Amino acid sequence: MKKLNRFGLVVASAIFAIALVCLNACLGSGSTKALSPQDEADFAQNNNLFYEPCETGGQTAEICGTNKNYAGEQVWTDKNLEAVKANSPFYQKAAEQYDIPWQILAVLHMREHGLARSNPSNGQGVYQFYSAAERAKCQGGNFLPGKISDEQFQIQTNCAAKRVKEGYGSGLDLTKDDDIKKMFFRYNGTAAVYKTQALKLGFSQMQAENGEGSPYVMNRYDAKREPSSTWGQIKRDGGGIEYPANKDFGAFVYYKAITCDGSNNSEALGTEEEILDDDEEDDDIDGEEGMNERLIEDSNEELPSGGNGSGVSCNGSNEGSKNLNAAAVALAWPEGNDSKAKYESGSATKAFQDAHKKFTPGSNSCKGADCGLFVSTVVRFSGYDSNYPEVYVPNQYEYVEMHPELWEIIDWSDGDKSKAKPGDIVFENGNGHTMFIVEDSKGEIKYASASQCRYYGKIKNFYAPRQPAKLARAKSANNSTSGVSSTSGVTPSSNDGTIAATGQNNGDINASAIALAWPENKYESVYKKKATDAFANYFDSLPGKNRSECWAKGKACSVFVNTVLSYAGAKKTGVKKIRDVGTVRKDLEADEDWEEIQPAGDKFKESDLQPGDVIFYYRKKADSRTGVDKWKGLYVNHVAIYVETPEGGRIAQAHHCKAFGYISTNRLPNGKKNVRVYRWKKQGNNTQASCDVCAGESGNGGAVSGGLSMEQAKALMKKYRELPSSQWKTYNLTGYSCPGGPVANCVSFSNYFVQKYTTYGKAVGGDGGVYAKNLASKAGLDHGNEPRPYAVFSKATGSTMCGNHLCGHTGVVLNVDKERNKILIGEAGCSMPNSWTGVHEYDLKAWTGGSNYYAYTDSIMNLDEVNKDAQ
Repeated sequence: MKKLNRFGLVVASAIFAIALVCLNACLGSGSTKALSPQDEADFAQNNNLFYEPCETGGQTAEICGTNKNYAGEQVWTDKNLEAVKANSPFYQKAAEQYDIPWQILAVLHMREHGLARSNPSNGQGVYQFYSAAERAKCQGGNFLPGKISDEQFQIQTNCAAKRVKEGYGSGLDLTKDDDIKKMFFRYNGTAAVYKTQALKLGFSQMQAENGEGSPYVMNRYDAKREPSSTWGQIKRDGGGIEYPANKDFGAFVYYKAITCDGSNNSEALGTEEEILDDDEEDDDIDGEEGMNERLIEDSNEELPSGGNGSGVSCNGSNEGSKNLNAAAVALAWPEGNDSKAKYESGSATKAFQDAHKKFTPGSNSCKGADCGLFVSTVVRFSGYDSNYPEVYVPNQYEYVEMHPELWEIIDWSDGDKSKAKPGDIVFENGNGHTMFIVEDSKGEIKYASASQCRYYGKIKNFYAPRQPAKLARAKSANNSTSGVSSTSGVTPSSNDGTIAATGQNNGDINASAIALAWPENKYESVYKKKATDAFANYFDSLPGKNRSECWAKGKACSVFVNTVLSYAGAKKTGVKKIRDVGTVRKDLEADEDWEEIQPAGDKFKESDLQPGDVIFYYRKKADSRTGVDKWKGLYVNHVAIYVETPEGGRIAQAHHCKAFGYISTNRLPNGKKNVRVYRWKKQGNNTQASCDVCAGESGNGGAVSGGLSMEQAKALMKKYRELPSSQWKTYNLTGYSCPGGPVANCVSFSNYFVQKYTTYGKAVGGDGGVYAKNLASKAGLDHGNEPRPYAVFSKATGSTMCGNHLCGHTGVVLNVDKERNKILIGEAGCSMPNSWTGVHEYDLKAWTGGSNYYAYTDSIMNLDEVNKDAQ
């Protein structure tokens, strides 16, 4: 009977375990018969045992959560964690096969059978395959009661993973919290009474469908879901809901406690005070009450400018910066100043009061304590959109919908934190509330919010937005934050204090690894969910396909290292997408520019390494990916790059299906002898050097999307301008009537670039206005209206017609610098050959969208030739 299996069996097991412990205590340890191995596994898993947290890779699981719920209580016992660690090879093997998080299997094992490695008497196995049909699908499965072998445990675990992937998790994205909740809810049975329980607690219908009201899923996740007179559970087959619920932790609580991006439930949902605070905002569709009331006079409290004391750090918080992130922080009370922000006893910040008087004087709703008024004041103060409506959230949402040239609407029905960007405006609860997304100095997403007649603008914790929710993103605002980038976290070198170069093919492995990886201090949930933009952009340009989703996205150690080496120009072979660790090592072994380095003694020490060294780790166990490379009876299982940062030596690495490239101290090979290290001969000591286009420097910006530095671009264009006349026809140069000759013609340069630096290698007909479109058609290239490095562009210019279209201009994008909002263009011009034919830097905004047409050459670029001519 299903309900008994889900709840009754666990409760009965716990009661029996307590009884045994009590009997043992009353009669003395020698008076009770010792527990059998099966009994011990089934009933005594709560003893305290030692475990090692955060073990990555190898044969054991990565247990990196805080293992605490919102109240700071330990979720998994030490004995539980020891069992999870012992079982992790089985969980991980099954999870990898079906591409799901391994923690799901550990949680189901815990919730369904207390992590026991024995079949229960009901014949439904360790994962409680309720129906005979489900058990029949588990080919080779033995569900007879009693202890089971490793082979049988693996079979059942594989079947459970298959059920999750193809059944309970069908149609869901199991990297997202809401979908994981929904999967657990389905697994236990989506009882209507639990949906009703969620609605009574203030959750939306969508959240109720995800299992927010199910104790099996959410028990003890927050104060609302603690057992009480309002939080109950079905405890008997055929019975109704009873109060209070039991004290077991919910499946999702277990999941977050051992998942590396689930470090703090209270931070993920907000503290209980914040949750209650926001639940009361349902009717916060700000009005015009109190318009004639005077603003509260200035208090003596001066607002700390962006980041000063608030924990939120930003650039350009001054008026007119067009930086919505910084403006929101500048006008809001810093985090931790809730008492000052209260409507009844506090006031708006001095900065907000001044901005309100200047930019939104027509509304005085609740003296400035109003969500819509706070958002409109910030938008106008920033200088981004002076027409943004002052109040009334529905009108504000209608406005952004009617102005797509300024605002992009993004559906946020999943509430996924990774979708939110600093400076985004949130419309939640059916346009019942609005606020800003901001980012703090640790890279954590927060809200900048006010509430009608309740509190003035303040910074507060992130919580899952009430549905329906949408984001409005300013298309051309500058929402940078100091020390926080959505691309890479290039850090100063400890050698010379300069910033690591990020230009593609810069010949510096150390700098390239740092440029493509998440920084060490970036919050874990980012590199678990996505790669940096810099990595993704370059990786997508590499030819080849991978079958596995993890490899296809670059979420594997071998893929990350191979991509870094290719990006740095340090690898002759295998520059396409690559899958196996052994293949990477064999590529380096066969390359005469690489050499294997031996340790000074029997074991490697950090002093044996130089920045940019590639480290291969070996172990006894072989599998389908590692068995291809055997050495001294061991098999390669991981690869990483040693890098140097201001904090010292670090490892740049990724983990298969677990994490994209990031910097950490994990796997520094001190004292290890089962490693092989390879060094690129051409890089010398691999120290980071200064660069012309750098990442992270205020005022200098970064070549965050690859491409060439200004000096490299100039060298490339100089090569073109000095092209001998004997080669003009070779590259199909046209425009001999130009004052500067055919070299000064825009089509000439695009033809030269395509023939010399791409594998297409043919001239393309047409004038400047259609050149890129013709190239995309003939070479079969992707195209669009957003610039990328090495894309060939066409722009309609002037009013002169060339046949049935406007004549135009063509050239090549040599760098896209999103940090500085700049673009480098290689181009030629007929009228002014000496000044126009070369490389020029423009504002990025003018080259985005509109009539710009880009033919994306990523897939056909010969970057070795580009690198040679850009010296």
